[in-house]
Amino acid sequence: MDARHVLLTAERFRRAAIKLEGIPNTPDYLSDIHLMIPRLVNLAFATEIYLKFLIITKTAEQNPRGHKLDLLYSKLPGKYRAEIKAQWENMTPNEMEVRAARDLQSGKAPPTFETSLADSASCFEALRYAYENPKQIKLVDGDIMEATRRVIFRSFPTEYADVRLPLPAGVVPPEQKHGVMKRKLGKLFEDAP
Repeated sequence: MDARHVLLTAERFRRAAIKLEGIPNTPDYLSDIHLMIPRLVNLAFATEIYLKFLIITKTAEQNPRGHKLDLLYSKLPGKYRAEIKAQWENMTPNEMEVRAARDLQSGKAPPTFETSLADSASCFEALRYAYENPKQIKLVDGDIMEATRRVIFRSFPTEYADVRLPLPAGVVPPEQKHGVMKRKLGKLFEDAP
């Protein structure tokens, strides 16, 4: 299996999820409730493919199968599991604010990484056929996807730079543009979106 193509596929589904979310601080941001399930399907699928990329490049398994995120995660070497978990626990301040607001709105205690992974594990399968059981809609934790992606691009700072897709125009809030400019000038992964 071509690892470069696997990673590019993950990048494309991530980008689709971001586009479906809309542009922050504009009227269209998360405005269309009908795009929520397609957005979550893309997030879950991108997460799955990022995990499969790491399995392909960091283990002997060359054709990982299945959709369950927790099972794919468990196939990773311990070093990468620990790095993804640590990245998830230490997202950017802006991302942590969003997570705290989401947790507050849910009325539940903030989940641990393990709880979030377990809750997100079968989201792709549940959401892609949401019409079969509309009362069982699941939410996927997009921070797991972002944490996995960051671990990948830190692990491969140059080998796969050609498939790293930029964020869609307008999705970076003005207060974060400074970090993006630094990255464009060569500090590749500082405050990476």
